[in-house]
Amino acid sequence: MTSDGPAVGEALVRFHSQDADAPLQVLTYRLTTTDVAAWIGSRRAERRAGRALVASALLAGAMGLQVLSGRLPVPPGRAFAIAEAAMILILPVVLALWTRRRSHLAEAGRDLPAAIDARLEVWPDRLVLTEAAGKPQVIKPRLLHQLSVTRHHILGETDSARLILPLSAFADHAGMRAFANHLLAQRG
Repeated sequence: MTSDGPAVGEALVRFHSQDADAPLQVLTYRLTTTDVAAWIGSRRAERRAGRALVASALLAGAMGLQVLSGRLPVPPGRAFAIAEAAMILILPVVLALWTRRRSHLAEAGRDLPAAIDARLEVWPDRLVLTEAAGKPQVIKPRLLHQLSVTRHHILGETDSARLILPLSAFADHAGMRAFANHLLAQRG
């Protein structure tokens, strides 16, 4: 390489002193029970159980409608009967989802009784997560076997660690989405 730049066929090499000494980015945030509950709900088995729960609740509502259809007083207006039937179908689903959410919050409360401070260091090939005063966990993005992005969280897990990044760790939704895209690209 000459002082004018790389010669034809040579690659430009850039040395960044910060790459070896400091992370590319540091995210600090507060991890709450609600954030952990969101992660619990994002696990594969929980998503499958949630779909089964909704299907069961719809079936229960249909059975309830079938049982009550001969016994319900039907007023002269047809619209009221349709609204009544919709309520009989929807009520078990709402109750099931509410119960599931409470279950996730209870499990999250056992896992994380009080909100804690967390720090995520973003390195070129890894993430280093430190929750409260605990031992730092290294998360390699390519080993994330699950990564989901919701309106308020980036949620992922490896065989040995979990990744919970709330929206509060970022400046805005665009920053969160850019970071999620970066992780997805690293997963390959």
